[in-house]
Amino acid sequence: IIRLNVGGQHFITTQTTLCAVEGSLLANMSRKYAQPIKIGGELFLDRNPIAFGVILDYLRDGCRVMVDLPSNKHNNDETTLLQRLRTDADYFGLPGLVLYCDTKLRS
Repeated sequence: IIRLNVGGQHFITTQTTLCAVEGSLLANMSRKYAQPIKIGGELFLDRNPIAFGVILDYLRDGCRVMVDLPSNKHNNDETTLLQRLRTDADYFGLPGLVLYCDTKLRS
């Protein structure tokens, strides 16, 4: 079990999930920090928690994209959410999700 604090929101997942995309920042971080995190520590990521929730679902679902994006209580604009998701997918090194976002943003 790995505990993450992303922008103040807590997530719990597994190293297997974070390593779903070989070479991604999440895979590299989970391997590098695996021991301290597993001992009870929490890894803090200063990223958007709404986008990260979608990213975590993407990794959990075998890198298949869910069509429904979560609603943002501050801004329900799907384009804004897709742009944020694309930015964070690029940051974490998830090219399949970046491509999905680019395709959706163009349509």
